[in-house]
Amino acid sequence: STQGVSSAASDVYKRQGEFVRALRKEKHRNGLFRTAVALKLYRSLHGAYPEHLDALVPGILPVLPADPVTGRPYEYRKDGDDFKLSYRVSPAGLESGIGSRAGY
Repeated sequence: STQGVSSAASDVYKRQGEFVRALRKEKHRNGLFRTAVALKLYRSLHGAYPEHLDALVPGILPVLPADPVTGRPYEYRKDGDDFKLSYRVSPAGLESGIGSRAGY
């Protein structure tokens, strides 16, 4: 029946969306973790966090990990002895990522 096909297609579409969201979340975690570890290494070498993420390249990272939503490096803010990395969950929405106090 047509209704059965429509329902199956809807289910596949829903599962595909869930997969894409899970993949994006994993890419965020990986990129945020790599950036946070690089920031910690930079601090251990230089005594302070860098003013900009560009300071991590090429000495610590070959390239800056990109936010999967924007394609640009994660948003970084240095705050004294702390830092904060943020990322986008959608083109319109900013969600806090991690900071130096998050155990990284």
